[in-house]
Amino acid sequence: MRLNIILLLSVVLLPPPAWAELIKLKSGQTVEGKIVKERGDSILVDTGIEMPVTYFRDEIKEILPDPPAQPAAPQPDQRGRADALEARAVELIDEGKMDQGLDLINQAIALDPSAQRHMNYGSILFGNGVADFKGGRQDEGKAVLQKAEDELKKAIASFGTKTDPLFPAQCYFLLGEMFKNAFADESQAREFYQKAVDLAGHDGAKAALAKLSQPAGGVQ
Repeated sequence: MRLNIILLLSVVLLPPPAWAELIKLKSGQTVEGKIVKERGDSILVDTGIEMPVTYFRDEIKEILPDPPAQPAAPQPDQRGRADALEARAVELIDEGKMDQGLDLINQAIALDPSAQRHMNYGSILFGNGVADFKGGRQDEGKAVLQKAEDELKKAIASFGTKTDPLFPAQCYFLLGEMFKNAFADESQAREFYQKAVDLAGHDGAKAALAKLSQPAGGVQ
């Protein structure tokens, strides 16, 4: 075999560089390293040891790019702290201390940016935006609802296929409500309502679609 045995042992025993390709050999071995030079019949690979290793093309099965690193899952203590922060945030909001509560929710999301937290935050912002509209503060209301839109869309993107479909359906319903009533975009609202219906047969979205389908001047 043309590979240097000492170098092969080094590849196995030493950690590979973080930036790497995966090189699968016909022998069944997989090597992780960075290709630093290519020749007609071989490649030169930096595997994290002092000198690059040569691999001949006739012994390589395939070369794959190293998959991008996935964000690390929150540690149990992080998730627990985030839960505690969110619980306290709800208490503060119930006490009328909205700004303090929202600040704690943001801290909880920073610790554990789960879909449910984004949904909860977006729902609270939605309620605040509606309150601003009812209080005659339309500009402030639109600004808050735009933040709610961002949070609800993050939640939808984060919910997996195994999630109870009612959660993303509720997000779509709230998006439909804000686009219809605050942003005056009935076309986009219909799309959101329909997604809520398609996902979970959302009753509120069904009623909203039926109302949108009524002819102008029809029974409300």
